[in-house]
Amino acid sequence: MTWTSPWTAYEALKLLGEGGFGEVYLARHYATDHIVALKALRLATIVNCNCHFTGIYSPSPIERKML
Repeated sequence: MTWTSPWTAYEALKLLGEGGFGEVYLARHYATDHIVALKALRLATIVNCNCHFTGIYSPSPIERKML
């Protein structure tokens, strides 16, 4: 089984912000030309965190307003 990074499907256009877990980028999806926000998490922060990640994404209240 091979793994392909999801970043290969996007062109990062601009850094929108940074936080404790990583960065958020404005990006364009190559196939659909949709403009999206991509959150890039720092692996070292996640590995060293005592957090429980279920793999299920739940947007924050601010992100829900933006959707």
